[in-house]
Amino acid sequence: MVLDKTGTLTLGNPEVVAIHARPGVTERELLEAAATAERLSEHPVAKAILKRAVELHCAILEPSRFGRFPGKGVVRTADGDEIVVGSPAPTG
Repeated sequence: MVLDKTGTLTLGNPEVVAIHARPGVTERELLEAAATAERLSEHPVAKAILKRAVELHCAILEPSRFGRFPGKGVVRTADGDEIVVGSPAPTG
């Protein structure tokens, strides 16, 4: 999933306009994982991901573990899976 910051600068309201999943992962699976990871976040990009997931009636799980790395991203554990959203290697 790639989000462009242009909307943030001009409109102050980022939105998900396209989702590009790697082979073997559907766009819906990627959006559901990202929405689950961002579920507890107040970041504008997180809100855009969650809004799109709700619009598409995606399953959004309650994360059991929540790690926040300012300026880098978030790490969540949900249903036994670790989900990382953000810059490369947000925990390092």
